[in-house]
Amino acid sequence: MQFSQIPHAALKELEINFRRPARYLGSPGEGGTAGNVIANRLTENSAFNVLVLEAGPSNAEVLSSQVPWLAPTIWGSTYDWNYTTVPQTGLDGRAVYFPRGHILGGTSSINFMMYTRGSSDQYDDWAKITKEPGWSWKNLRKYFDKNEKWIAPADNHNTTGQFNPADHGYNGINFVSLAGYPTPIDSRVINATYQLGGQYKFNQDYSSGNPLGIGWLQNTVGGGQRSSSATSYLGGQFIQRPNLHVLVNAQVGRLIQTSFGKVPGFRMVEFRQGAKGPVQRVSASKEVIVSAGAINSPQVLLNSGIGPAHHLKSVGVKAVVNLPDVGSNFVDHCAVALPWLVNSNNTFEQLKTPQVSSELLQQWDTNHTGPFVDTLTSHLGFFHIKNASPQHPAVGPNTPHYEFIISQVSITGILSAQGLRFGASQSVSNTGVPLELLELGSCPGTAGAPLTAISVYGIGYSKAFNRAMKSHQVLPSALCFVTLFSLCNAALYDNVAAVKNKKYDFIIVGGGTAGNVVANRLTENPKFNVLVIEAGPSNVGVLSSEVPWFAANNWVSPYDWNYTTTPQVGLGGRSAILPRGHILGGSSSINFLMYTRSTIDDYNRIAKVTGDKGWSWNSLYPYFKKSEKFVRPADKHNNAGQYDPSVHGTSGLLSVSVQNSPTPIDPKVVNASHQLGGDFKFVLDYNDGNPLGLGEEYSLKTAAALTGVIGWLQTTVDGPTGSRSSSATSYLAPHFLQRRNLDVLVNAQVSRLIQTRQGKTTSFLTVEFKHGTSSTLNRLTASLEVILSAGALNTPHILLHSGVGDSKALKAVGIQPLVNLPDVGTNLCDHSAIANPFVALSNNTFENIREPAVTAQLLQQWNKNRTGPLTDTVASLISFHRVTGDDIPNPDPAAGPNTPHFEHLFANGLIVPNAFVPAGQHIFSVATALVSPSSRGSVTINSTNPFDPPLIDPALLKEESDRKMMRAALRHAFKFVTAPVFDGYVVSPAGDLPNATIATDAQLDAYMSAEAGTFFHPTGTAAMSPKGAKHGVLDPDLKVKGISGLRVVDASIFPYIPSGHTQAAVYVIAERAADIIKASYK
Repeated sequence: MQFSQIPHAALKELEINFRRPARYLGSPGEGGTAGNVIANRLTENSAFNVLVLEAGPSNAEVLSSQVPWLAPTIWGSTYDWNYTTVPQTGLDGRAVYFPRGHILGGTSSINFMMYTRGSSDQYDDWAKITKEPGWSWKNLRKYFDKNEKWIAPADNHNTTGQFNPADHGYNGINFVSLAGYPTPIDSRVINATYQLGGQYKFNQDYSSGNPLGIGWLQNTVGGGQRSSSATSYLGGQFIQRPNLHVLVNAQVGRLIQTSFGKVPGFRMVEFRQGAKGPVQRVSASKEVIVSAGAINSPQVLLNSGIGPAHHLKSVGVKAVVNLPDVGSNFVDHCAVALPWLVNSNNTFEQLKTPQVSSELLQQWDTNHTGPFVDTLTSHLGFFHIKNASPQHPAVGPNTPHYEFIISQVSITGILSAQGLRFGASQSVSNTGVPLELLELGSCPGTAGAPLTAISVYGIGYSKAFNRAMKSHQVLPSALCFVTLFSLCNAALYDNVAAVKNKKYDFIIVGGGTAGNVVANRLTENPKFNVLVIEAGPSNVGVLSSEVPWFAANNWVSPYDWNYTTTPQVGLGGRSAILPRGHILGGSSSINFLMYTRSTIDDYNRIAKVTGDKGWSWNSLYPYFKKSEKFVRPADKHNNAGQYDPSVHGTSGLLSVSVQNSPTPIDPKVVNASHQLGGDFKFVLDYNDGNPLGLGEEYSLKTAAALTGVIGWLQTTVDGPTGSRSSSATSYLAPHFLQRRNLDVLVNAQVSRLIQTRQGKTTSFLTVEFKHGTSSTLNRLTASLEVILSAGALNTPHILLHSGVGDSKALKAVGIQPLVNLPDVGTNLCDHSAIANPFVALSNNTFENIREPAVTAQLLQQWNKNRTGPLTDTVASLISFHRVTGDDIPNPDPAAGPNTPHFEHLFANGLIVPNAFVPAGQHIFSVATALVSPSSRGSVTINSTNPFDPPLIDPALLKEESDRKMMRAALRHAFKFVTAPVFDGYVVSPAGDLPNATIATDAQLDAYMSAEAGTFFHPTGTAAMSPKGAKHGVLDPDLKVKGISGLRVVDASIFPYIPSGHTQAAVYVIAERAADIIKASYK
């Protein structure tokens, strides 16, 4: 199962190895506001092949980008570059936050959508400065119309008198409309324009080229949704063009010189895909077009050796082209928020409550109406200062000096011309108006070399066509809403300042599957103050996490750590990707949602090897029920006979359900279980601890006779909402986040733990971390305990960088050893898996769902009533089996005779992409996963930089005994499709899958080397052992051996890997861990 890459439904992502020839006529750098326009227009000519490289992820399923009202929630997220300015002289030395779009569509995907063309004076001034008449207002006017598709607002109200139809275009690509939801201040604002007149006069349409006065806001919203350069210029029919390619998560580092001489050429682009991907290069045959924005365009140029030669040399960059003005002339608009108290109970303050926000989002989901179709205002005002000095930067009498954004929350004064200072000055502070200076950063000004007709002086074949060419811009945002939205999640912070002065009893490192459980249960005691530090962003608004079917879209994205294993001996030297959740909820927010508890044997073995009966099945069984809330499926079908109600909980926090939408292969698989019988027999509920169908009392003879079963897959899907249930949505649900003693800090990556006490019993109660893209290291200290819940890969990584591990190995890489625990990072174990495709005689498989048009229709269904195929994962039935005879390893790695060696998943289509399966081929898949492996690997480090990725060696199929069991599993899959019900349905193996019934061991080994990968269940790297034992990392109470006040609670604690999908096991150990910790402080 080569889980290499899942493409978004409507986005053609090129594979890393560029199977298409890597030569392009044009290569726009960054798919932002400008870049996507250029890409669209160039590919209107079918002779041009264009590649867009975008540093951020796709915008396709980002709810916070789609819903206009949610715009501020994107700031400080993975869709934002999270830039901060240097200390500003005009702001008394303050540095300010500077949001820029790190997402397809660039800042057009995250801004406040305000559409203001500026004044005709400005464009005429550019034409004069550049000596290029093409930049004049008159010549650009037709391009405004060509770009614009003016449409009715979301509420379809009568817009007569609110704009001038003659000033707009109607056949363009980018939607523009008026506000789509009325507010109580609308009539007051318009009345005020007539009452005051003069400079406050009503302007019917500020997009006419004369913006002065107050008028109705125009914004880039269509049908209640944001219209960005990604949704418009890369919209459905355009992205299908065979000559247009878009590669996301690909950050350009520099341009490479490709020709030398009097006019050098830069036709090669160097980039990296993903945070840890290799550096790659791609060439353009005609031009490279840099459209990375006013901040990143000069950065790319400078790193390419294009800029002031003396400066480049001083920082160690070889100067290739001396252009002293690269990066100079940077201009932005300053802003101040001016709030007034009003005698009203009908303002935007009402929308900040979680209940109202939830109801309005549901309204938006249903019919794209209501307050969420708008940004924060309905009116703008532009003003010119009369008798301004000749040195004033406004270029003409129709050019404003400042702007009002008039809102139900504040009136924000905005400086729209360079050189005008309006900060924390004496003149402002003496106005008597209570105000708060808020940092605006959503619109950059100028950052570029001098331009004439867009060509950068001295360089051939390269263009800098983006907002860097502008000298004056209109700012479409007001930052007052950041406060309102943060109030909705009072304990969820993306700001270190919010937590740095607080006192915490417990600091939990990692807001993943286990960490959020522990945080919830500890804060049931109001005396415990708990902080969760999560490296990834919030899960709120991440559609690819919320919709079960979109799970794989989270791989190789900002929500994934994007880890890759070391070359694997058992995979023929291949490396494999290892998706792990880099998001609140951890891997429970990105996994395939499969809920399998594993076996009685598994837990009883853990109890035996640790000497703690509390880890036995009987002791943990109440915690399974405590955690679980078994719910009806999304389609409300009668699920009697698909599970055993007696073995499940119904009042817990984590939603679990059976199949939520039927697939055509379901009855065939169930019929096959009855036709074949034996080890394919049907079992009612594999989560009773006996997934092979055996009772509590069984003999070895009986076990040998019953070596497998098939049952209905159970998943962590909340049936009533058709949505993923993760540790974030369940254990950190909004009402839990309102607890005063629970705080969560996101986008904060922990580097190491700091020793706080030395001696016979040392302690590590201080946590060091960085926030966002800042290089500043912060520290917080817990008064009682630090709880590591960073996962089986990151927990040992943090311990090793803290000086806790094998002393000799730590010294070898330059880290001072503080506690010698040689087993930290050892014992890594994972399940190997292969997705085995068979050609199906059907036209109703998952291949249909993956068609972009069908996906869009199904997403509409999901949005409307939370039903349909998108409510499910990739399979609806599962089976567990043991190998027999000579295939049983000696010693047997399974925990007991009722523990399986391998698993099958039955899917109505491809589970993952397969390069050998033709596009459009309908597939039936029988995946094989080795769930009781013998192979053991490790997590190690080779750097003193804690932010470098660990070296991950899961030793997949390394042992011959594992390969032998996988061969048996493959042959077993072929045995299953011989059931009579598949006659005429399963045609043949698909792709490179050999016929295992006749294939030799060598042929099966070659197939395994090519297609096997991980099942994403890494465990065991900080394993428990008996208290006082010299081996292992943890005592049975999960305390790190030899250290006071430090525990580990995550999948790394398992001495042996559980034989099921590990999330259920992690939930249950976290539930018990919380009780262990509570009991320590009674």
